[in-house]
Amino acid sequence: MQMDMADASSSSLEEEFRLAQRSSYLRIDLEAVLHNVRVLRSLCSSHTEVMAVLKANATGHGSVAIATHLVNNGIKHFAVATAAEGRDLREAGIQVYIQVFGTSHEDVDILQKFQLTPTVSTPAFLRLWATKHRNANLTVPPVVIKIDTGMSRHGCQPEELQQMMKTSEELGIPVHSLMTHFAVAWEDAEVTQCQLDLFLDTVRPYREQGVKVHVANAPAIIRGFGADLDFVRPGISIYGLPPGDELPVVGRVSMDAITVKMDASFTDLSSAFYVYSDVISHPNSVTNIARALGTIPQEVCSRLSARLPRVYVTGGRHHVPGLRNGHLRHSDQRSW
Repeated sequence: MQMDMADASSSSLEEEFRLAQRSSYLRIDLEAVLHNVRVLRSLCSSHTEVMAVLKANATGHGSVAIATHLVNNGIKHFAVATAAEGRDLREAGIQVYIQVFGTSHEDVDILQKFQLTPTVSTPAFLRLWATKHRNANLTVPPVVIKIDTGMSRHGCQPEELQQMMKTSEELGIPVHSLMTHFAVAWEDAEVTQCQLDLFLDTVRPYREQGVKVHVANAPAIIRGFGADLDFVRPGISIYGLPPGDELPVVGRVSMDAITVKMDASFTDLSSAFYVYSDVISHPNSVTNIARALGTIPQEVCSRLSARLPRVYVTGGRHHVPGLRNGHLRHSDQRSW
């Protein structure tokens, strides 16, 4: 998969700079994001739905704009890392299903107010969830129960699922779905298959009762692990970044300003320069920058400052987030 980023014309670049109102900005092709989602979807069974993961402000790309575009193109399920991220999407007008991966007792008020679906792994949270809603004379909404099959980060143990399901039934809490997360889906097929087998064995009786299940992140989708279940959860793979010229940085980085060395043949100082490349073999691809920093690509993208305007491109038109509720403002000022 790749971000299909054609070289922008001079007039197009001028329009982008005008919209950004800054000398540096992020150019994000919404059609390329949608293309990547569709490529991943094509690798799944016909009944499988995409739950797009928008953690960390859509890994630095702007969760509201990404979600809005995907909703407008048929995506009905999203996942975020925190209740606050889900709140931001709701306040921006995103009304479809939103699952929150990381939930704690302190999040319940936000989860309740903004109709966000928590990911649960303890009976204590189930009891709190039921009590909170009943005290407010509200119907108890569904939860997702996570099972730890080897990631060893969050989730109940497989042998604890029966009690979790029993507690949910006793408290009148619907279970939206059961999930797990693969630890090394790209690196180790044997470990991933063991996790998948354990998960499917654990959830079988509940799946037969109609409870939905999901396991697959993007590496699992590509390698065929769990891509035939009810949902898949692609994250970093649905995003991409534009191509860049290779010029050495000299001196210190000053906030979002840098100085580069150009040879004498480079005379057009009005040219646009791309900091990140979407060609994975380039030295300045996100993958290679992450490798040089000893981290992962998600962190490189997520740390892109909110000070950098996001200019979104779709259908040959340019958009920037407006001032109200995160909605997009078009270059021709028509409504989104």
